Amino acid sequence: MKRTLRVGFDLNPLKTQLKKKRGIGFATLRIAEELMTISTSLPFELIFYAQEDETFNYYLPDANIRYIKDCTHLPEILKCDNINLFHFNDYFFPLYNPEDFINEKFSFLSTLITVYDMFPLQYKTNNNQLFTRNLLSIINHIDNITTISQDSEIQLINFAGISTNKITTILCGIDHTIFHSNYFPEEIKEIKKIYGLENDFILQVGAINKRKNQIFTLEAYKILLDNFTPFLDLVFVGGTVTTELQHYIDENKLTKRVKFLGLVPDKHLPLIYNAAKIFAYPSLNEGFGNPPLEAMACGIPVISSDRGSLPEVLGDCAEYINPLNKNELAKAILYLLTRSEKNITMVNNGLEHVKKYSWEKTVNNLVKLYTNILF
Repeated sequence: MKRTLRVGFDLNPLKTQLKKKRGIGFATLRIAEELMTISTSLPFELIFYAQEDETFNYYLPDANIRYIKDCTHLPEILKCDNINLFHFNDYFFPLYNPEDFINEKFSFLSTLITVYDMFPLQYKTNNNQLFTRNLLSIINHIDNITTISQDSEIQLINFAGISTNKITTILCGIDHTIFHSNYFPEEIKEIKKIYGLENDFILQVGAINKRKNQIFTLEAYKILLDNFTPFLDLVFVGGTVTTELQHYIDENKLTKRVKFLGLVPDKHLPLIYNAAKIFAYPSLNEGFGNPPLEAMACGIPVISSDRGSLPEVLGDCAEYINPLNKNELAKAILYLLTRSEKNITMVNNGLEHVKKYSWEKTVNNLVKLYTNILF
């Protein structure tokens, strides 16, 4: 009797990052959900792995989830479960023991890791030499690597010295069932009422941090307010306002014009996109960049940074700016507000462009990779 091949899928990023609503945890869940929709037609058995102090059955009610105490004995557990391929979805420590990779304790099976970016090395966000050594050890001892854009692939080559024949680029997707432009006007009016969005507004979505560059958006917005009144409000979604940002808002008397909505429910986010007049995304770097694609899918013109993967992902459907030049962002916002024909063209091109991206396509490409590794 032919033995069933088994693929293990790592759910640990859900534990560390799902509560942030974005990023690796968000992508891991979307991929796991899509895998479950086709699980009965897969040429292998799929087993999910997670640490036992959290439960993910709420998100994946029909999934075969193996809960383990921790990852200390992960090689032994996978060997006992007869796993042929294990897909790691992050390189975060201490979820995995780097020594297990260095000592080849996973040599009995094929290994795959998804690397979303190399920002910890690129920006030296963690200067601990042990962290760097462990990170490089895991990446260099893995059999196969997927990444989410050609730009991220270049990062892997430049910062970790990975050979291109070890890397497969599989693009992320967006959920077209919720990110679209077909909501009723009454729904958009209601969401504006819920969040107190009385005026038209510019929107930026993403974690609140230096790389996402919210202070830059505020500075560009201040230029516009100083020269053009009345003007749109500015709304941020994705986290709590920092001391630095609040100080700038208070010092420049922007309190009544700038709103931080924090993390919003998933069902509210598409409506907030639809309510916006312009979406601004002056990020200093991105491994992929879902928010501007989501904005495009909602029929909103997008102004984007020209750095990282963003030009690759957004194509010619965004207005690009240098994320270090606040005057460029201010001019781009004003340009789109006063050029209705440009606005319409961008929106139509964006709606067509986002059809290239879906989680179904992402998972179909991932399953092809699994199959190529296994057979």
